[in-house]
Amino acid sequence: MIVSLADVSAPPSGPRKSESPFFLMGKVVMQQSYVCALIAMMVWSITYHSWLTFVLLLWACLIWMLRARRHAATLCSPFILLYGLALCCLQYVWAMELQPELPTTVGTMSLRQLGLDRDQYPCLRLGAM
Repeated sequence: MIVSLADVSAPPSGPRKSESPFFLMGKVVMQQSYVCALIAMMVWSITYHSWLTFVLLLWACLIWMLRARRHAATLCSPFILLYGLALCCLQYVWAMELQPELPTTVGTMSLRQLGLDRDQYPCLRLGAM
């Protein structure tokens, strides 16, 4: 029986004993985090329905249909973050008591259709977003 030096120094192919189950679970979550992000985008756009969140739904569905969805989600993630942040900032401004200063329509379209309206309890909606 001949054993080469390369066979002795090769690490075992199974999981290492030093890796805990929490580490392995975290590794799986990190590898599949783009799926969680796409699901979160869809849930947000369905929960807070307006034309601005409809764009978010279309964006998530488009990424979901691509073959290289992990790569596409990674490329789009900064823009998705900025878009979500812009939606939250717009909702924050429209939640203030600034009815005389803020417009309610743009042309013939009501801003309520875009999700820009004042709720009775705006902090709850912003906190949920």
